[in-house]
Amino acid sequence: MNKWKNRLSGLLSRKIDWVIFALFSIIVLVSLYYFFHMYTLLPSSRLLWILIAVAAVVVILWIISFLLIRFHKLKSVGTWIHRVVMVLLCVVLCFASYTIQNSSSTLSIVTQGDQSVIKISVITMADSGITDIADLSGKNVGVQNGLDQDNATYARDLLDEEVAGISYTELLDYTTMYDQLQEGELDAMIISNTSIALLQDHYENLQSDIRVLTTYERESTSVNTATTDKDLRTEPFVIYLGGMDEGDDPSINGRCDVNILLLVNPKVNKITTISIPRDSYVPNPALGYASDKLTHLGNNGPENSIAGLEEFTGIDIDYYAKINFFSVIEIVDAIGGVDVDVQLDFCEQDEYRNKDADHQICLSSGEQHLNGQQALAYSRHRKTATWGTQGREYAQTQIIEAIINKLTTVEGASNVNSVMNIAQRYVSTNIPMEQLSAFLSYQLDHLAPWTVESITLTDGYDMLLTTASMTGTPLDCHLLTIEDAQLINLAYNSMYETPAMSDFQFNVNDLGFSDVEVDTSEYMVWASDAASLNSYTLYYGMDHSVSYGNSDTVTTPQEEPQIPSTETPQETTPTPTPTPPESETTPPSEPQTPQDPGSETPSEPQEPDVTPPTEEPADPSQGEDTVQS
Repeated sequence: MNKWKNRLSGLLSRKIDWVIFALFSIIVLVSLYYFFHMYTLLPSSRLLWILIAVAAVVVILWIISFLLIRFHKLKSVGTWIHRVVMVLLCVVLCFASYTIQNSSSTLSIVTQGDQSVIKISVITMADSGITDIADLSGKNVGVQNGLDQDNATYARDLLDEEVAGISYTELLDYTTMYDQLQEGELDAMIISNTSIALLQDHYENLQSDIRVLTTYERESTSVNTATTDKDLRTEPFVIYLGGMDEGDDPSINGRCDVNILLLVNPKVNKITTISIPRDSYVPNPALGYASDKLTHLGNNGPENSIAGLEEFTGIDIDYYAKINFFSVIEIVDAIGGVDVDVQLDFCEQDEYRNKDADHQICLSSGEQHLNGQQALAYSRHRKTATWGTQGREYAQTQIIEAIINKLTTVEGASNVNSVMNIAQRYVSTNIPMEQLSAFLSYQLDHLAPWTVESITLTDGYDMLLTTASMTGTPLDCHLLTIEDAQLINLAYNSMYETPAMSDFQFNVNDLGFSDVEVDTSEYMVWASDAASLNSYTLYYGMDHSVSYGNSDTVTTPQEEPQIPSTETPQETTPTPTPTPPESETTPPSEPQTPQDPGSETPSEPQEPDVTPPTEEPADPSQGEDTVQS
């Protein structure tokens, strides 16, 4: 009886071994397919040899496993060890195959360069009796005939196809239109969704006060396709990095609060990052090259931001990469948080911009572990007087570096697939997959360290000015200097003019770049023009302008603005110091007290000080500054 039991037990044990072996065989075949697929994705000779070595080891293990089962060479303990090893190999190969497939899928999705979409809504007041677009028959609807006229006309035509008998009132700007909607002079209004976001900065309860009746979508007409035939393996190229913090779809246009140029030079393995202030006063190509805040250019797509920046810099920008900063929350949480040396005490609104005290994110200065919500709050904050936009740009650099460092740890690497899944939803670029693959493959074959140089534009002049996107109210804008453009051109030209050491000359008495030529645009308004500007005038360069509102009221500096000198950029590592920001990567000085969001009020522009005064914290419920949109 025991003999039959032992024989039956042996047969059952062998069947278990063969089932595990069959599963292992299937996984090996799938893994070999993905190994080959990875090579086609990144055709690198170095990667090829690595994949061949890994595949050889897997095949050898498969042969050994087959022989051990076939000829019963294992004892009881050895059999179980063999099974455990087989199962672990299956897990490892499954993880590797999934990671390869996920990497391929991520590259494919983010490099699609999604067609930008503009959304236009028909809205009414929430307390009105209008609940559907059919109720608009016989009603009076406001429609813009200003710089957003194309979007308004598009939505108006679609609305007329659905509802008959609507009368329209044409108005020049959305601020006046919304005021009339509130007062009952209009029954509804047509407005682009990006303009709704701008109005929110001036009407605190707008979202709860309105009802959206319907929303139309149209594809954005690109003003610049930003494509190139460059060989990214060996030729320098420029990428515009735009960071949004609204919505969760990278194809939907919106304001870009982060605007960075990446100058990539693969010849010497160097990247130069240039941070440009969000409030920079630059031409908006989508709105007839009227002057606008740089952050608003993103409302018409990253191609529009590129075109506007080209007007300012005079250089060619080859590609864009658009990222939604909501992804920071999910990425940081996915990798288990990040360690960051927070530079100041502050309070900031949460990710949904809730303004009540219960939703404030408050942090103290010092090294600490941040979750996703805290990391986003730190990377957003700019309201503290001695911190500002430059401080926020430095904080964003800290967060990015912390994420990269965490991904190199075991905990971070184990969650790499979660990070790639998040990237698929929040990142978009128009770099063709073939060119990106060629660049990465070349780097794998020519492994060498990269150097990173960071430049922040700290010159310029701040004042209240009318913008193309918000003609009804002057906003806080930053006038750039010609020296800013020369600095960018110096960094750009250096990628193409790397001198031989025998030709290198250095003059310690001439560290400026006043002789750098810039292809200036007729539509640019510079800091040197500040004394001639009117806060209620929209400028299309200095040779053409349109007056709005109180055109006889001029807001100018009390004296001729002094343009600070600009230092030649140096390759440095960001080092926090207690002094005011002077270098490209040095964070602003630490404030004495925390500053809650939205504590400032509009005022007449003043001459910029080297060391801005520290402000007392204000009630966080006040929300965003009305001149910062």
